[in-house]
Amino acid sequence: MNRFSQHVKEVSSGIFVHTQTIGFQRKNFSVNIYLLAGEGGLVFDAGYGGKKHGRELGRAIRVVSGLKNSSQKADQITRALPSHGHWDHFSGLKYLQDHLGIEICATRKQAETICSKQVYKQTFRGTRNPFHIKPKSRFKQVCHQIKDQLSKELFMALLNVRFVSGPVTILNEDSVLTVDRQPWQILPLPGHADDDIVLYNRDRGIVLGGDMILNSVTTWLGPPRSNLADYTAGLEHLKTLPRLRLILPGHGRPIRDPIPRIQSAIDHRNQRTQDLFRVIADAGNQGIGFETVFQHFYPAPKAVPRYILEGWICLTLDHLIETGKIRISKKEREVRFHANDSALPF
Repeated sequence: MNRFSQHVKEVSSGIFVHTQTIGFQRKNFSVNIYLLAGEGGLVFDAGYGGKKHGRELGRAIRVVSGLKNSSQKADQITRALPSHGHWDHFSGLKYLQDHLGIEICATRKQAETICSKQVYKQTFRGTRNPFHIKPKSRFKQVCHQIKDQLSKELFMALLNVRFVSGPVTILNEDSVLTVDRQPWQILPLPGHADDDIVLYNRDRGIVLGGDMILNSVTTWLGPPRSNLADYTAGLEHLKTLPRLRLILPGHGRPIRDPIPRIQSAIDHRNQRTQDLFRVIADAGNQGIGFETVFQHFYPAPKAVPRYILEGWICLTLDHLIETGKIRISKKEREVRFHANDSALPF
């Protein structure tokens, strides 16, 4: 094993994890990249877009190739596939394609995002809350638009978001990939993002899960690409997978007892939805504004970007509106939320 072996760890037979870390908002933020070794080897998720991270991933690929069979060439891992089109999962694809000649695979929906900066910019909210009323002044509207565009450009520059410029092999969402003579089924499970997939090996009971579910923290949800109903349905579907014994998530430690963890994530989301509804119902006929709702859950927010904290609240409000639990009214410069009598009790 060479001096780069610290970059990889075998988490199951023939499956290796390479973890990349960056500092962000005075905290470390890590992402897992999974390397499936053997004939038709695959990189699942690609991590960050910086050259340093690309070089480290390249070294990890060579290490894994050597670990699998010292007589094989280091180029046995020939393909890469993202779990979804969020920057920390696809930015490293460009380095893999440009410097290692690795074939980039994606579903059609993923390809729309990972290949286009303009499309990607449209897939995240920026600084504006969808429940804030737009200012009447055209000048202020333009100022908000400029602020949003600048925030997106700054975000992509600081975090080295990189887009695939070469060819992409489009995979059907029901494809089966063969790696080392083992079948891995693509399962589309939108919810966290609208192009989410997981890879499932039924024979081994293993899921490469991206951000669908994490070991000890809650998966982030927020507009415009998340959907609460889809996300919950995706978790319910995971529970039904035969022989499921191990989930390898995009962040954090492996989930080695997956069914209880999946159920706890479902219960958490349901509880959060009920909690939010109760806050609105307790406000009575006058309703309640978004800022008051936010302060109820985060009276003293810490050093976390507000849009991250707002995400699940916005998404749950959308869900409650769509399911007829609540309605909105607009008064002057504020959107107010009201519980529908027919929705009581929750």
